[in-house]
Amino acid sequence: MTQLPERINRIDALARDLWWSWNTDARRVFRSLDYSLWRQTAHNPVRMLHVVPPETLARVLQAVADGMQVQWMLDPSVDMAATIDALFEALSPRPKDDA
Repeated sequence: MTQLPERINRIDALARDLWWSWNTDARRVFRSLDYSLWRQTAHNPVRMLHVVPPETLARVLQAVADGMQVQWMLDPSVDMAATIDALFEALSPRPKDDA
């Protein structure tokens, strides 16, 4: 698998947790990385992360940062760091209930 930067390495845990399979937003994360690769890997996020080029991950993360910067320029009250942190949190599997 491509060595993921520490900041986003939780996406691998998400890929291995079946939570993504019934969560539309989680599926959208993988699908948006590279739709054609998503289809080629039969919608398998673990396989996809093994073959996705690092440049693709960098492009997606840069697009998020650029979009947040535009939002901040339009409205300086936008908390760019918190929004990007929320994205990384979304890449994490939800804690399992102990119940």
